[in-house]
Amino acid sequence: MAGIHNQESHDLRHTFICRALLRGQQENRLDHVADAIATYVGHVKVSDTYWYVTAIPELMGFASDRFSRFSSEGCR
Repeated sequence: MAGIHNQESHDLRHTFICRALLRGQQENRLDHVADAIATYVGHVKVSDTYWYVTAIPELMGFASDRFSRFSSEGCR
């Protein structure tokens, strides 16, 4: 039974982080929300929190667009 309880806890944590990041992106505050969530869930590096972006197609599209803008600005 302990294994089932641990998996449910992990699923809830994952869902919480993904929904918070998605809401942050929708409110145009993704960086601020990611920093806050990283602290809240105990991630030492915010990059550990950004890993969850890969679970949400909308956020992957957002990240792709953001990287494209960054890379095109850097080429000038």
